Amino acid sequence: MRTIALAITALGPTTAFAMAQDKVQITYSGMVSVERLSYGGYSETWAHSTGDVGLRWPTSSGAKIGVNLGVETFHSLDYDYGLDGLTAYYAAAVLENRFGKISVGMPHGVMGDYFTVPAIGGTYLSQLTTNYGGPDFLRYVKLLLGQDYVEMTGVRYDGKIGQIDIGASVNKFNGYSANLKEVVAHYARQDWSVSLGASFFDQGDYVSHSTNLEVQGRKGKMSGGIILTKSDDYFLEPDSTLAFVSYHINDQIKLNAQVTRFEEMKSEAQTIYAIDLSYTHPSGGFISAGVFNDIWGNADNDTHIVDVAVGYKF
Repeated sequence: MRTIALAITALGPTTAFAMAQDKVQITYSGMVSVERLSYGGYSETWAHSTGDVGLRWPTSSGAKIGVNLGVETFHSLDYDYGLDGLTAYYAAAVLENRFGKISVGMPHGVMGDYFTVPAIGGTYLSQLTTNYGGPDFLRYVKLLLGQDYVEMTGVRYDGKIGQIDIGASVNKFNGYSANLKEVVAHYARQDWSVSLGASFFDQGDYVSHSTNLEVQGRKGKMSGGIILTKSDDYFLEPDSTLAFVSYHINDQIKLNAQVTRFEEMKSEAQTIYAIDLSYTHPSGGFISAGVFNDIWGNADNDTHIVDVAVGYKF
């Protein structure tokens, strides 16, 4: 996340939220990438992009008011695989003070901001495919519901109790009598952290919930962690275990490996084994190459999917 400040040259009459300073704080982050997956003599190419902008105005009371805007898109560059044109929008009014931060509108999900979900095999497309089994469930739902022009609106709170970061949100599916609630707690030390969260989906007679636990740490050139997901609905969000480890060859090059196990039914389980090598230039440009086994039946006789991604983070 990068921050800049711009001077405000003209201000109208002020109220109780009078501007205490003459600068607006702007934060922004994002990524654009092109990813190519190859399997069994076939290939598919995807463009993926994310972008977030935050504006904050200080007030005379010490609080900050502002807005957060964001977007994420996936687009097929050569063929429609059923995920062509996925887009999710985020827009929320924000109030920050000593009690925490409140976001109202279409905020990001709290689980996705407090948990670390690595890209399986180095590709964000595989991450999207498997996110239904992890903590970033709201992101997955928003991307897929966008095809049907169904939006989610709600309210989010971020705060701190002692050394523990906490977050909670309630989102309603517009046009449906359903809502999704999330709550999370995150505790971090210098070399390790723990996150615990829960999601609650309520659609009248149908209610489902899941719990997620993440433990991660770093020692020297090694880092890694494990994410456990326990759900009472195997269809909506199956039980899963994701273990990931990275070896930091230097500041720019990392060797990553992940093992993900999904229990879609109590008697059925699928396991993904993945490895990738990534290089990130200090300017933000990156390239990665990886391989993982195919559990979706795309590769026919070839049981592995090879992916290459190139992009830029800002």
